[in-house]
Amino acid sequence: MRLEGSRGGPGRRSGAPRAGVAVAVASLVASGAIGRALAFAEAGVGRTSGASLGVARPPRAEDPVALGPLPVDSGRPGPGGSGASAANPAWASPLALEVRSDTPALDRDALRLALEDELRWYVVPVDPAETLPASVARISVDLRAARGELVVRYDEPGRRPLVRVIPAPSRPEATVRTVTWLVGNLVRDQAADLLGADDEPRAASPEAGVLPVPVSSPPAPSPQASPVDEPPVNEPAVAVARAQASSGPDRYAAVTASVFYPLATNAGAPSIRTHLSLNLIYGRVGALDGGLQLGFANAVSGNVDGVQLALLFNHAGGDVRGLQIAAGVNQASSDVRGVQVAFGSNHAFGDLDGVQVAFINTTHGHVRGAQSGLVNTAGDVSGMQVGLVNVGDQVHGVQLGLVNVSDDIRGVPIGLINVSRTGGVHPVVWTSGSTQLAVGVKFATRNVYTLFSGATEADRDLRLYGPGLALGLRVPLPWRLIFETDLGGTYLFGGPTRGVSRRDGMRDDLGLASWRTILNAELHRRFTLFAGAALTSRFRFYQTDSQDVSYDLGPDFFAGVQL
Repeated sequence: MRLEGSRGGPGRRSGAPRAGVAVAVASLVASGAIGRALAFAEAGVGRTSGASLGVARPPRAEDPVALGPLPVDSGRPGPGGSGASAANPAWASPLALEVRSDTPALDRDALRLALEDELRWYVVPVDPAETLPASVARISVDLRAARGELVVRYDEPGRRPLVRVIPAPSRPEATVRTVTWLVGNLVRDQAADLLGADDEPRAASPEAGVLPVPVSSPPAPSPQASPVDEPPVNEPAVAVARAQASSGPDRYAAVTASVFYPLATNAGAPSIRTHLSLNLIYGRVGALDGGLQLGFANAVSGNVDGVQLALLFNHAGGDVRGLQIAAGVNQASSDVRGVQVAFGSNHAFGDLDGVQVAFINTTHGHVRGAQSGLVNTAGDVSGMQVGLVNVGDQVHGVQLGLVNVSDDIRGVPIGLINVSRTGGVHPVVWTSGSTQLAVGVKFATRNVYTLFSGATEADRDLRLYGPGLALGLRVPLPWRLIFETDLGGTYLFGGPTRGVSRRDGMRDDLGLASWRTILNAELHRRFTLFAGAALTSRFRFYQTDSQDVSYDLGPDFFAGVQL
């Protein structure tokens, strides 16, 4: 027999629905938004053979989830797996699915249905911000198409999280298949750990109500499938290979030693847990459990809880709780709660709660702490970035550097160039009583800006040209008005720069220092009229033999256009 459902396809038949008893999922009902979505009611369940019952149809995103009694034994991890409910109560509840994607091409509903087919497990979409009960298993899918990455994480109560990072598939349909196969392997990894690696999955009998499903490989395409429907050869292979790499039960050894893995005391057991790992050239273990890994190159395929010290690199395939120090590179495939220090670069593919110090620091998630280096890049930032170039998404804190870039910053950007999406980059043209014509480029955030300019002025039968720079503050007002004030200076060259003495060369130059107040009327995002008043000091040099610098101070007025 097979699971019955309303969806068509091979292996499914549509029978007349009969009354069944809905499965009450109390752990999810208590979780607020998920509880409201799971309006469990009696659903149509087809009875196929006496005691064997099937689900009327899998829950869809637009419907309340209506579940019937589970098959007796599906041979799969999940609610219907062999001994699953007894071994792990989480498998008696639906699987929560979180999806983050920077592209609309990922079909969330198709992914949910594919996961249900693969796992024989009820899948419920949830908001990534939703707080789930501790008893609920969760799959998190993060598609970062702009960076070419696909991150899949499986969290099961009482077990260590499993995280895989692979190149993002090039096609949307390939993404759904790759995620499905990868999730299947992650779930089976946890099932193998819990039920025992020596326990072979029990094949489902016809009375069990479910067809047996291959465990280690994705389903082969049907003969009718066109070449377009076949997944790229490399994409699923990478996903399945990485997922299978960490399968098998956890083993433990207090100390491991390695020359170059697998020439090591844990040869054949790369997933071993240890407190102390000593590596002459390269060592690999499965988890560092509150201890130390020391060597030329260190790798942990799971979580790091402790310290990694290396001359070349440290790699963690899961979370890092502690310290990574390397002369070359530190990398964590998931979250970092601690410190990464390297001479070369630090990479955290999840969130950072701590500090990164290196020439190049990269965090793909949220930084809650500090980054210090020549180049710092992050997602959202709650803290500080200090470097020559700082890049963040939503920044709450301080960016201190030569160039500071963000989507938006609610804090203090301190640098020569500060720019954000809420401010932008704008060409500016204006005229004033001190300069006949000035042209510049404004780099702005929500509240500060930097203005680079060039100006020209006629003075005593000479044409003067020169550069200018201004640093300012801006305050948005109602009715699309913006108040700005800045301090700036312009140096206009009038005399020759070569072949004469410094005194003779500067005698015809003119220096301008101004404090300006400006009112902007934003008629369009790319068309703003502005005008204002300034207090300007005009500096001249070597006008008399007894005086090197002379100046006069007076008011000035200006007006212009910003694009």
